Amino acid sequence: MCCIISDSTRVLRDIKLSSLNKSPHPYLINSILNLFPLSPTGNFLIKWVPGHCNIEPLLIVDNLAKLATTCSDLQPISFTKHEALMVVDEWIWDMWENEWNHVITSNYQNFFKPRKKYLTPLKSRRKDIIINRFRMMQSRLNAGLHKLGIHPDGKCMSCGVDQDCIHFLMYCSNTESLRSDIKLILRTDPSIWMYRDLTTDSRITDLIVNYVLSNNIDI
Repeated sequence: MCCIISDSTRVLRDIKLSSLNKSPHPYLINSILNLFPLSPTGNFLIKWVPGHCNIEPLLIVDNLAKLATTCSDLQPISFTKHEALMVVDEWIWDMWENEWNHVITSNYQNFFKPRKKYLTPLKSRRKDIIINRFRMMQSRLNAGLHKLGIHPDGKCMSCGVDQDCIHFLMYCSNTESLRSDIKLILRTDPSIWMYRDLTTDSRITDLIVNYVLSNNIDI
């Protein structure tokens, strides 16, 4: 299997239709067609990418493609498409994990680690929104409103400290009953609880969501 990548829709269309008579570049089209496998089972992929758009990854690909035309020797690819996808996926994951650990742009990165496991969404969209706001630590609690400039100081009215998701879930005097219910499930000392564990355990997230809904709390 081979792949043809170009930013010219006209060239790709002429290749697809083997259109030599109407093509402004019949010699080029014919040369490309002659490279295709003669076997009826031979497959090839035609891929269009936008050109002249200053998209950094595409500029890199374009430069590498031009560089490849100057190579005097051809190196056969010994792995399959599926093997290549696995290698690329692992490379992307390593790059993302390195950036996650060294380029801190949000408080979320201090509490959570990248994970490959997919978190199954809840059946209720409203419940899903609530727990995802806790996970992302972006809510309508006072600290979140203060970031938007619609709360004077972001403090908890009962505790006098920033009312963010962590405070709400783990320390606020107003949510003591919620922590009591969590303790019945975990049966561990609250002093060793980790915020990321509480917001990824399905048993606990159900408690959190139901508590927010039953108390009509705007998250």
